[in-house]
Amino acid sequence: MRLKHGGICLVFSVLVIGCSKAEQNWENDTETGAATDTATDTATNTVEDTDTLSVKACVAIRGNGPRITAHFGSLARMVEHYGLFWGAAGGSSGSISTFLIDSVQLNPYIKNCGELTCDAFEQANRASLLYKSLEGYLFFLGEAEEALSFRTISDIVTRIKTQGIEALLQGDTPLEGVEALTTLLESEDLKSLVNPDALELLKNSPTPVQHAKDIVDGTKNALSFNPTSSKIFFTPGVISFEAIAELVGRLANFYSGYGPADQEAWLEFLSSCASEGRGLEWDEVAKIEAASVTCGDLFEELVQEYRAALLADEDKYPRRIDDKIGDHLHALVTTGVLEGDAQTQYETALALYRNGQDYTFEPSFSDVGIGYWGSSLDLAAVEANAHGYTDMKTSKAVSLGTATWKEVLSVSPAEPGLTAAVEMADGQYSVGGWSDGQPVLVLKNIGCDYVIYLTRPNGEGAFIEGVTELLGITDDEWLKIFDLTSESSHRLSLTESAGRWCADWDTPPMEQIRTIISLGFNAPLETAEAYYVDGPTPYDNIESSLGLPGCTPGVGKD
Repeated sequence: MRLKHGGICLVFSVLVIGCSKAEQNWENDTETGAATDTATDTATNTVEDTDTLSVKACVAIRGNGPRITAHFGSLARMVEHYGLFWGAAGGSSGSISTFLIDSVQLNPYIKNCGELTCDAFEQANRASLLYKSLEGYLFFLGEAEEALSFRTISDIVTRIKTQGIEALLQGDTPLEGVEALTTLLESEDLKSLVNPDALELLKNSPTPVQHAKDIVDGTKNALSFNPTSSKIFFTPGVISFEAIAELVGRLANFYSGYGPADQEAWLEFLSSCASEGRGLEWDEVAKIEAASVTCGDLFEELVQEYRAALLADEDKYPRRIDDKIGDHLHALVTTGVLEGDAQTQYETALALYRNGQDYTFEPSFSDVGIGYWGSSLDLAAVEANAHGYTDMKTSKAVSLGTATWKEVLSVSPAEPGLTAAVEMADGQYSVGGWSDGQPVLVLKNIGCDYVIYLTRPNGEGAFIEGVTELLGITDDEWLKIFDLTSESSHRLSLTESAGRWCADWDTPPMEQIRTIISLGFNAPLETAEAYYVDGPTPYDNIESSLGLPGCTPGVGKD
């Protein structure tokens, strides 16, 4: 691994604390006894609190774009049966889910059972309830900015069609199309989420019509994730990922207990609904009677009152996105990085593109690194490679150092097609968090005892194939990293995982959020690992082999 920030190489041994099968899932070092004052306005847990978990169970998350809600159901079920996570890793939308894991486990009220500290079983029920309630948050706040951020691109596509902007650009008065697109992106209800770089290019381009056509084409194709032209690395997307990070951060403030959290309301919701809702999906949990109301009512009131208090003076409170990755959870987030000649080519081509001139961008995939953010200790452990992995993906690892969650979430989810390559603080360019869709190996190297890989059937799809082809991957490099049947990095990741949570999230239409969440919640777990099979509350949908490509090691696509 090539470390870019300090070159620290730290080799350390990891102490593995054993426990019997009967108790391994729920044993931790927090004794049930007099509760400390966990009801603070700001959660204060650090990574040392996570390290009290006696079993280092982790989750590796495959990004899935707008179908991110499948992660919510999957995480709820995993935690419900196997307890809190010691570590997590992901890229693209998986980086957002990793951040939400970090935030949920930071919430002080999942540990506060009145005069006693909640035992590990109850903590798991409470954390699971919070993952389930994300569905309620999105539905209750259907018109709030946090919810709108998940569907802004599709809204813009609809308006481009209904306003006839594409036809104007192709017609006799194309500058009217440029003006109409600019006006749309400056709409009062959109402007806070629109990428200022897209507007700047429209207003100052020497070839505004061509750039407007590129922006429209990119926006239309963004949600299909089917790249066909290198323009995806140069055309600014309509969405500001910094703005998205801010809104995800507001969501995380609520779930972590940052800001004006109401202790009494939190404890009433969790104590009334967590255990009662065990095994149930959110639509069922919301109907549970709690005193004279329902769990759905309690949650909606909790959210509405929190947001009202927060928005009244938002600058008064600390923000989750200003925390650094790795402060509270062993977390890694990935993104692809242009290096060497690829970076030089890109900078030259970008200047030509923005000036409306022809350009050439034909990088070698050997100059595309797989970058990771994390704590300095976790990144040192990735570099040390204690497991001695010799696969190509491991050899391409690059440290991006420690960063705030705002920096991380402004970059990793910014995939090609959604926006141009993103220049990072050190001058390097990110080309999206697709770079490690199976972050099992890095989690093993930082010390995870068991890693569940949260994924879907089939191997790499058209998006990964298209992006890597445009970045110059050779047939041999593809086989070494992505092939499902040869000795590739992908296959090694499946083999090294303790289990594969195989959620078929690609089947439903994207707008069927509840269906997608339910698929995640009820997905089969492929594992023969005793930790998952023989614990006190094993999941009831376990198979030793599903025989599915992308989930079962060695099984290829037809």
